Amino acid sequence: MSKPDRDSKDDTRSPESQKGTVVDIDALLRRFEAEWNQADHPRFEPFLLGVDGTVRVALLSQLLALDFHNRAKAGEMLDWPTYLQSVPEAHGMLDYLFATCASQVQSDASTSSDFTPHKLGDYEILDLIGRGAMGEVYRACQGSADRIVAVKVIRSDRLASLPPLDREQYVSRFKTEARAAAKLDHPHIVTVYDVGNEGDQHFYSMQLVDGNDLSEWIASGPMDQMDAAQFMHQVANALIAIHSAGMLHRDLKPGNILVNQHTRQASSPTLVWQGFSIPTAN
Repeated sequence: MSKPDRDSKDDTRSPESQKGTVVDIDALLRRFEAEWNQADHPRFEPFLLGVDGTVRVALLSQLLALDFHNRAKAGEMLDWPTYLQSVPEAHGMLDYLFATCASQVQSDASTSSDFTPHKLGDYEILDLIGRGAMGEVYRACQGSADRIVAVKVIRSDRLASLPPLDREQYVSRFKTEARAAAKLDHPHIVTVYDVGNEGDQHFYSMQLVDGNDLSEWIASGPMDQMDAAQFMHQVANALIAIHSAGMLHRDLKPGNILVNQHTRQASSPTLVWQGFSIPTAN
């Protein structure tokens, strides 16, 4: 298994380790997947720096599953001693992955990840909007409400590659955070409508914003200063609503701020939910 030369002190990819810091597993997985998509063949170890306890176990399990999937798809040999030397505490995980996932990923990776459901409960799937490390987002028609929505589905191929306990925990966190987000009611936060599953397909539906994200919008040129100030004022109001509910957005960036193409006004940003931290007593 090849390992590229990379400075192990790369702090831009390492989560903070201070007490009380929220470690965003989903964001780390998306970053790891993005580096694979850029043909960078990244090492997973730097993504574990500063992460301890049960969070480290959960993150390690999903990083290993992604690493297995991508290396097998790239035709690389999955080398047990190299993995074990990198993360000796993962002996049990590696046993499971090598025994149940490696051969399946090598033979079926493209088939399973290209599967598109035609119907999920009340939702008729129309087309794929986007795909991330662990999820896919589809444009769908909700039959009972006769409206077009976005439906986010956990990728079945990635979920199947996790050990059973980690699989349960991931699904539980996915649903808990979606239900927490569904309690928010704000004009500049994407509305989560429904959380459910159809067999082993776990999903939630949300408001579909017909437009581009902020990064695409500003690529065409800079905003007027007053428009930019008004825009960020609305984003700040949305964040206040999230924080007032005892949550954090965890992945605030231009790609998660949508602008409706029909209005394209500075007063029309909509924050996309990419995983809020679970509300706590603190």
